[in-house]
Amino acid sequence: MKIPKETVKEILDRVNIVEIISEQVSLCKNGRNYIGLCPFHNEKTPSFTVFAESGRYQCFGCGEKGDAITFLMKKENLSYPATVKRLAERVGVTIQSDKIRSKEISSSRCLQRPLRSLCNIWNK
Repeated sequence: MKIPKETVKEILDRVNIVEIISEQVSLCKNGRNYIGLCPFHNEKTPSFTVFAESGRYQCFGCGEKGDAITFLMKKENLSYPATVKRLAERVGVTIQSDKIRSKEISSSRCLQRPLRSLCNIWNK
C-alpha cells in the first residue's frame, strides 16, 4: 500500500517527536532542543539531539538522523507502512491509500472512453 505524501506530511506535522523519542531515550532540555545518549550506539556523553521545532533528530557521534518515522523504524525494526500507520493512529490521521484513489481515477477514465469514441465518430 502506497501512502500519499500529503498524509505523511500531515502525520509528521502533528506528531510530537520529543514525546516519541523520550519514550525510549532520556532527554534533557538544552535551549530550544533536547539532548540525550544516542540509542543507536554506546556513548558516555550525550551527542543525540532532538530538534523539537523541525521535528528532526541527529546524533553527532554516529551520524544517525531523521524524523519520527525514521526513529521508530530503526529503533523498533518496523517497516515504513507499519510505522506510518502506527503514528497516524496516535495522532488521529486517517490514511487513504493510493490504490483507492487509482480505482476512482480508473473508473472515471472508463466513463471518458465512450465519450472519446463518440467524439471520434463526430470528427470523421
